[in-house]
Amino acid sequence: MQKNNRKNQDKLEKKFKSHWYTKWWIYVVLVILVLLSSYVYKKVEKQRANNRIVQEQKIKAPNTVNNNVFSGVSQKQRHQELTNHINSEILLSDKIYGNYKITFNKSEYLIINLPKNCEIIKQLNHAETHKWDKMATKLNTATKWISDNYGKQYSNIAITYNNEQNKIFFLSQNGHIKFNVSDKIKENLKNNK
Repeated sequence: MQKNNRKNQDKLEKKFKSHWYTKWWIYVVLVILVLLSSYVYKKVEKQRANNRIVQEQKIKAPNTVNNNVFSGVSQKQRHQELTNHINSEILLSDKIYGNYKITFNKSEYLIINLPKNCEIIKQLNHAETHKWDKMATKLNTATKWISDNYGKQYSNIAITYNNEQNKIFFLSQNGHIKFNVSDKIKENLKNNK
């Protein structure tokens, strides 16, 4: 009978040892899970507290899409300010550009229209691009400046030739040159060598 009891007791011990709660590593995993969940809970609560503070203080993030100095300014005044900036800071009413005109199209592009007989066009026709490149760099910098100070929707500059909107010699948007005729001239010269 004692032998039978011993066998039953061994079976019970063996069965007990096979249960999940008798393994030591289970407790390590449980402790790690508890620590991890408490860390995540604290992060979530901190974020909720920050959101409540922002809502209570009515702090608003800056609206970078529509936040510009032209909000509430008439279109005519906006065009005048940009025209004055281009005239005084970039083109400087230089004779090399001839009697150029600055206009705006429906998409708010600032368009500089160069006349047929201006000196800079003559230079381009003779493959002299130095002064053109200097002007293009200034205009490209201006589009970046306009984008930063007035908004991206106003920072598009195009140079056309002889009042023809489809003959674009230069196009820059938000500080990035999209097209420059001097690059084409240099490429043609390189290919013709």
